[in-house]
Amino acid sequence: MYLFTAASASSSDRFDKFDVVLVNKSAFETLVDLAKQEKYVASYGEKCPHCGGGMKAVGDPVFGVGIIWQESRCAECGKFIDDTYHLVGYADIDPHVVSE
Repeated sequence: MYLFTAASASSSDRFDKFDVVLVNKSAFETLVDLAKQEKYVASYGEKCPHCGGGMKAVGDPVFGVGIIWQESRCAECGKFIDDTYHLVGYADIDPHVVSE
């Protein structure tokens, strides 16, 4: 378990109230992992989530139903990760085709 204390400021900007939060270790690791995921996505997959180095796609993409995985490798630390792409919609590529 991890123990966190969070201070709350009163109207006089003094920190006079503390909240104690117990967080399960696996829940904390999940939160950290989610933060790393968000940071990686915000970099458009260009910065390694482990060291911040440059990422390069390697290997062939693997296709699933509505999902694609592409292995990437960091040029700095050498770690491999799988980029995950989810189908979110479509766009007609023929301007004469009208979708219903």
